[in-house]
Amino acid sequence: MKLDMELVRDILLWIEENQVTPRAEIDDIPIAGKTDVEIGYHVALLCQAGFLDASLEEVTGTDGEDYLIYTVRTIWMTGHDLLDNLRSKSALDEAVALAASAGKGGLISVYKALQDSAVAAMIAYAAARIRGT
Repeated sequence: MKLDMELVRDILLWIEENQVTPRAEIDDIPIAGKTDVEIGYHVALLCQAGFLDASLEEVTGTDGEDYLIYTVRTIWMTGHDLLDNLRSKSALDEAVALAASAGKGGLISVYKALQDSAVAAMIAYAAARIRGT
């Protein structure tokens, strides 16, 4: 599955707007046009990259398929920083364009160029996944 920075932004925005109390548990994030699998995958990426505090559990459904169950507790400060960087459409477009144009080997150089921003953390995570580390 590909990293979808627009979905990352939409998830963080949804949590920010709908979390009524600190540490309130959220186990369903409805994003129009996105499947539960896509949303769960991106919640897992955000959690693994240190942007969200969430629990993740892989379960097998009655249909024999594996599903990711998530419970989001809060957005960490780094997640708020990432959201601030992705909030504007132009910043999001720039992050998507940089990630798309970099290719496998170029993600590291893009990360180095952006190392002071929260977007760099997502690009670094994507690069590590491409490298298989």
